[in-house]
Amino acid sequence: MVNTGKPSASCETCRARHIKCDESRPSCMRCQKLKRICPGYRDLSKVRFGGKPASRKGNTPTYEHKPKSSSEYVGDSLLSDFVGSETLLGQRSLSSMHFRVPEHEAAQCFFLANFILLPSTATKMGHLNFIIPLLNTASERSPLRSAFSAVSLASLGAQPNSGGLLSKAKLSYVQALKQINVALTDPKLAKEDSTMATTLLLSVYEAMVRPETDLKGWHSHIDGAVALITSGRRRLFRSEISRELFLAVRELMVFLPSLIGTSKAPNRGVYWWTNRVPEEEVSQRYALLNLHVAELLEDNNKITTLSPQTACNTEIIVEFLTRAVQLEKQYRDWQENQASCWEPTTVAWIDNEDTMDFATSKAFSERVEAFTDLTAAYRYNIARSSQILIWTSILRAVAWTGYPKDYRLTTSYSNARRRCIELIDGIIASIPYFLGWKGRSDEALAGESQSACSSNLKVIGVGAFYVMWPMFVAANSDFATPEQLAFVKGRLIYIAENSGINQADRLIQVC
Repeated sequence: MVNTGKPSASCETCRARHIKCDESRPSCMRCQKLKRICPGYRDLSKVRFGGKPASRKGNTPTYEHKPKSSSEYVGDSLLSDFVGSETLLGQRSLSSMHFRVPEHEAAQCFFLANFILLPSTATKMGHLNFIIPLLNTASERSPLRSAFSAVSLASLGAQPNSGGLLSKAKLSYVQALKQINVALTDPKLAKEDSTMATTLLLSVYEAMVRPETDLKGWHSHIDGAVALITSGRRRLFRSEISRELFLAVRELMVFLPSLIGTSKAPNRGVYWWTNRVPEEEVSQRYALLNLHVAELLEDNNKITTLSPQTACNTEIIVEFLTRAVQLEKQYRDWQENQASCWEPTTVAWIDNEDTMDFATSKAFSERVEAFTDLTAAYRYNIARSSQILIWTSILRAVAWTGYPKDYRLTTSYSNARRRCIELIDGIIASIPYFLGWKGRSDEALAGESQSACSSNLKVIGVGAFYVMWPMFVAANSDFATPEQLAFVKGRLIYIAENSGINQADRLIQVC
């Protein structure tokens, strides 16, 4: 776009891209076509050019893009989640962009493009999409703004030639922690949606930065969000944003802690968490089953370590085993009969070659899956992962009851092996979809469409966030092959190096 010597009236994204904007109000049509969240337009009356205030005479009124609800953003496409959410700033353009766009503005645009996902028609679920309307109403000194600055700077700072931003991200994070601690002491502020959203953003920051020892920082923010939900100090679910916040917290609470051995039975009970907000039947059943899985995993950590093999302990183990078998059947029935709307389709078949390097390959041998959208893919893989964890609990109980006999000679082990191999194969087949592979010549899906700033970065943050933990479950199963383990570790390295989610590094260490 040629510099005419006067301030550009383009939206923030088009200005960053240096392309012509159609200047539609309230949001740019280019952004809408790419299914992006348009950041809106700046106030030209406040722009200084050549050291002088811009003339106010003849100015047209400026409009600020303030969506009333994050549910207004709806994306519906087969694979356009990648095209519409690809990286805003590319590796080769980062250093030059810093001279043209203020670093905070560039970081925020980068984060919006890579880590904010609009609600889909299949699941009515997005990723952090509630942040936008909350930021529009947040004060300058709000902890939400500090947390948003922290995650934005951290995400961009993980890219090449941008490492200097990480120290600034840390300062914003510390400031957000101080502000949120003050807000939590105020009964009124503690009830605000922005307080809950801040807590969730802080957990995202912990996932992005390189953990010093373990995942406690990330997990503590999830615990804090759960405590806010269950404390009774918030007026819950009176708005669409409150509903989305509740569902986001429940999604984190139910499944992710179980993967690091800290699973807890849901506070306030399973049915309290499934009756707070209206949901479609398939989503409500999905949540209910995962809540029961969380209960099962907590009991698994306690019960299957009982000693000695007394009659009383045996009775406890048998009851636990019966419950686990019933839950596995319920989950399998749900997946076969109710979750068909989330099912993947096979879009490619990769022949197994002797020369294939699984540690660097973008797709594993055999089938490659695609889904209706990212959130449907995420939930379907969580369902697969939950069933693997159920079978792990079943086998631990079988081994306990049959000791000292070899549990691998039992019918339960044969059934578990057959089913877990099927589930692991499915997770492995889905990984290319999340990371943007399009099915030929090892090219990335994002490469098919020019991204907002001529990006050559081919992985998006949301897809990486969504696929990391199912990959972790698959890799830690006794039924994963050495080739699958090598492939998963290679993809986790790819995520850590290309998306800036350093939590992937930690997962590699424990795979």
